Amino acid sequence: MKEGFLYYDKSCGRYDIVFNDGSYYGGLHCGDCFEIHMNGDWTPVRIEYSREWYLPGFIDIRLDSLKVRM
Repeated sequence: MKEGFLYYDKSCGRYDIVFNDGSYYGGLHCGDCFEIHMNGDWTPVRIEYSREWYLPGFIDIRLDSLKVRM
């Protein structure tokens, strides 16, 4: 698995992942699955869109700069 961080790519209107090696995922789509790092643990999630991007079950979480792996 590769680790990185979420960021919002304004040019395509999607979140993307920049991995620690400098590569990019290429734009996340609804239903894409990955893991987020929270409270010292990795938790599986998926990303969805409804007026804004969100992670089901984590409504109040800030997505920008969130540590992820996939």
